[in-house]
Amino acid sequence: MGELSRNKNFFDYFILLFILIIAITVYMVSENIKNEKIEAVKTEKYNIYSKNIYSEIDLLIQNKQELTFSIALSLAQDSRIIQALKNQNTKNINLKAFSKQLSETTQLENAWFHIVAVDGKSFYRSWVPKRGDSLLKIRMDVVDMIKKPRIMKTISTGKFDMTFKSMVPIYDGKTFIGMFEIITHFNSIAKQLSKEEIDAVVIVDEKYKKQLTKAFSKTFIGDNYIANYNAKKVLLSYLEQMGVKNYIHSTEKYILDEKKNHFIVVYNIPDIKGKPMGSIVAFKKLNSLAMDDIKVIEDNVLKYTAIITLTLLLLGYYLVSRKHSRELDSKVRQRTKELEKEKLYIQTILDTNPNIIIVTNSFKIIDANKRFLEFFVYNTVEDFTNNQDCICDFFITLDEKIFCKDKMVNGIPWAEFIATDKKEHIVQLKYNAQVYIFTVSAEYLKNNGDILLTFQNITEIKRKDRLLFEQSKLASMGEMIGNIAHQWRQPLSVVSSSATGMKLQKEFNTLSDEQFNDNCDLINENVQYLSKTIDDFRDFIKGDREKTSFLLSEEFGKMLNLINPSIKSNNIEFVLDIKEDIELYGFSNDLLQCLLNIYNNAKDSLVELPEGSRIFIISAEQIDNSITINFQDSGLGIEDDALDKLFEPYFTTKHQKQGTGLGLHMTYNMIVHGMNGSIEAKNNKFNYKEKEYTGALFIISFPSYDKKSK
Repeated sequence: MGELSRNKNFFDYFILLFILIIAITVYMVSENIKNEKIEAVKTEKYNIYSKNIYSEIDLLIQNKQELTFSIALSLAQDSRIIQALKNQNTKNINLKAFSKQLSETTQLENAWFHIVAVDGKSFYRSWVPKRGDSLLKIRMDVVDMIKKPRIMKTISTGKFDMTFKSMVPIYDGKTFIGMFEIITHFNSIAKQLSKEEIDAVVIVDEKYKKQLTKAFSKTFIGDNYIANYNAKKVLLSYLEQMGVKNYIHSTEKYILDEKKNHFIVVYNIPDIKGKPMGSIVAFKKLNSLAMDDIKVIEDNVLKYTAIITLTLLLLGYYLVSRKHSRELDSKVRQRTKELEKEKLYIQTILDTNPNIIIVTNSFKIIDANKRFLEFFVYNTVEDFTNNQDCICDFFITLDEKIFCKDKMVNGIPWAEFIATDKKEHIVQLKYNAQVYIFTVSAEYLKNNGDILLTFQNITEIKRKDRLLFEQSKLASMGEMIGNIAHQWRQPLSVVSSSATGMKLQKEFNTLSDEQFNDNCDLINENVQYLSKTIDDFRDFIKGDREKTSFLLSEEFGKMLNLINPSIKSNNIEFVLDIKEDIELYGFSNDLLQCLLNIYNNAKDSLVELPEGSRIFIISAEQIDNSITINFQDSGLGIEDDALDKLFEPYFTTKHQKQGTGLGLHMTYNMIVHGMNGSIEAKNNKFNYKEKEYTGALFIISFPSYDKKSK
């Protein structure tokens, strides 16, 4: 029994020893595996955190570029900015207030707006009053834009800062007249990262130090400029102590400093040519990184043996993976919310736009702003598309031509035609039995080829223009009636004298057949003259609303026939130099109205001068593809402060009883908007019959009439 007991104990001891040896072996192996696993998990998690931080920065930069570009694109199409560029007058532009509004409602802080004219000179800066300086020698992107107008989105370093820039060309119709630029800074990027407990320092390469003459943050580490003024001083001191060159442009996935508790990720920013420009050095506290799973692995190895330990380790690894997956899902959900919020910001900007803005694939509406829904009285775009496919279903005309039912223009879908044409078009549409007039412009969206359309309602403007036109015409009619009354006196006197003379000669039997025939011919000649005057006046009153081709000399003949009494009664020396073959395409009666308005404006100045110095000269010529008409008077000119306002409605330099201020405003509208021409006024010195005179010079230009295109 004792032998058996000893063998059993030996066997037990052996098994125990065997198990102990195996346990020790497994423990040692598991320790090695554990240490390897811990290092692998750390490396993996550091890589994941590094990638997440890098992606976070990249996404913030992309979103800010897109938001900056969206605002630049919208403002480049603003009619007030276009009109200000055309008039070279910044009085009605106040983008500084808009910058403040963006700072309060979006992530854009300290947004700067810059308008550059087509000649490369600064037209408007929102951050300083300086303007008129040429940028051609210091801004190659401006030179490039002038050579080839297009949308440009960059990150660049200038004399103020390293900034986001979006440049969009500004067009007046087809004419490139300048560019709109928005400049934003990196502070908002750093603030957004701080919400994720990430502290950022934006460092600019030392090669830009000489260029940064007016540095925005005024902070440097050695020769390296710090672009975000909200960078923490403790981190700046750390970078200075450790050597900023060890971090800027670093290609390491991440950098660890366990003593300082830093987990560092470097996001490099290249310039437009791909060369190093700067870096965002992102700091996150090392102990804030979730490493609880490593502690679980260590505890499990101490508590369990062999297979259980390994199983728990695998389970721990699984839990780590699942936890990481949940963290990623949480970040995705959080980022999705942020994207939705940013989308809401952009949608808010679009919804506050007074114009109708839609996105279409040429035939069907994909999205639209609030103004579109308000106009068509729908709650959602889906409600609209359930009844209509396209806004074009309501079109009557496009550019004064009947809109085709197949929705095609020049063989392509109408929206593609407008987007390709790169100019504003006029659309007339009918909705709820009411006719509206819109200007429409379009741009392709680069992400998927859809088209962004902007509709500006000008129905009320057109109605007011028509009322102004009628008021101006009524004023001209009053003056024309006076002219006709004066013009008829002599022909009526001749008719009366001839008839009375024949009657007396008949009574005294002295009327010969020859005298009778001569008097009848004289009466007929004067009656025909009176009839021609009536025809001209009737045509002037009747007007024409269809574009036709006509000879310029014929319209000046009608004008001369109507103003001849005024010329003679006011002793005005009238000179007309018009070639017979100059042909125009447009509204001939509107042009006649313009000619009369310019003459009447000049006459009021000329009658104030002594007789003998009242000169009015009209000349016209056609050079290549342009027709130019010059109106020169000797009326001493127009005051300089009135020149900029000359074509504004109700602006007049006369007493209220003498003028309404409508004539030249309507002349501008009829020439520019009605006949696609241009008009300008300036003071000019000229010589006539060896004498020098000073007066107003009106210059009207039209494109030449192309018979093949009509």
